[in-house]
Amino acid sequence: SDSDYFSFSVGRGERVIVSAEFATLDGDLDLELSDGAGTIVDTSAGVTDTERVEYCNADASTTLYARVFGYGGDENSYTLDAAVMPDGAGCCMDDRFEDDDTRMTARSVTFSGGTPDMASFDGTVCRGDDDWIAIPMTGPGRIEADLVFVHADGDIDMALFDPSGVRLASGASVTDDEALGVDVSSAGTYALRVYVFGSGNTYLGEVRRSTGTGCSRTADCPVGTVCDGTCENDRCTSGVDCPAMHACLSAGPIPAASHCGQSCTSNSECRSGEACKWTLDGRGCAATGGGSNGASCTDFTGCGGQRTCLPWVGGYCARARCSSNADCETGTYCVAEGGINVCALSCVSTPCRESEGYSCDFRPTLGGTSRFVCLP
Repeated sequence: SDSDYFSFSVGRGERVIVSAEFATLDGDLDLELSDGAGTIVDTSAGVTDTERVEYCNADASTTLYARVFGYGGDENSYTLDAAVMPDGAGCCMDDRFEDDDTRMTARSVTFSGGTPDMASFDGTVCRGDDDWIAIPMTGPGRIEADLVFVHADGDIDMALFDPSGVRLASGASVTDDEALGVDVSSAGTYALRVYVFGSGNTYLGEVRRSTGTGCSRTADCPVGTVCDGTCENDRCTSGVDCPAMHACLSAGPIPAASHCGQSCTSNSECRSGEACKWTLDGRGCAATGGGSNGASCTDFTGCGGQRTCLPWVGGYCARARCSSNADCETGTYCVAEGGINVCALSCVSTPCRESEGYSCDFRPTLGGTSRFVCLP
């Protein structure tokens, strides 16, 4: 049978409504709306004098096609009306976690039970339709939260509220992603509000919580946390994120996370499972592994003893910021490379990682001699 087609340009966040009016006793007509790939996005096949289809476009600008056709070969005249208009919510569609629009109906999430105790969540937040996440606390402690999203698709912010509804902290920048952290003084169910400026956006989130009666030193806390009144996650982006007498230690090549480490001069000052690492940011207590000098690594947890993971090709386990050969282990020598002093592995009897671009170079050391060492 014969069909009539009509095209409509529809921008992101716009809704198109198409209707066909006719006398159905003269012939039954139906109506379809499809996208450029031919996928039908709406159809109307009633038995009245009006057929109506609509679609709200949440994606990039596109062209939609309306098809008018007779049912079972019927023919008839008709009047077609079409409107393309901005949608008040930008065509944002709520996620499957509704109804979590208020503090009292906050969504429950599953915590890991580890240290730190973490819970991941995700969602779509629309204009005027906030998402709330419940965070139960059994006592005083700390709550931290991160949101990951693309700011250009819609600015998402968040705020943390105590059990009585008082706002404690917020993350409200105008860039990608948000973060917040706050110490809490009592038990109860706290709530994280996620809201958007714009029509809507999707996000990934993580909440971390720690509880306890407090601590007086990092040695009282589990590895992976530091003491700042309570035991807190040791991740950091700069020194301001760390307690006094701690430094934000670079763990290795990007994207290795940085960690707060207590300043130290010997392993005896660190907890079991840690060593007094020689890092690019100075000496600090940090988790230790088994990687030998010159071994590949992704972060310093894979390097044994007091070695860090240098941000060289494939990572390189070594002590950093040495001032003389006396600071280095047997079989390594203090040399300058890339603006930093490192304890580089001797290559007299040990092969370098040639397949990764390393070579055995003859370099002056900070001990007054020159040695063959493995360098990138």
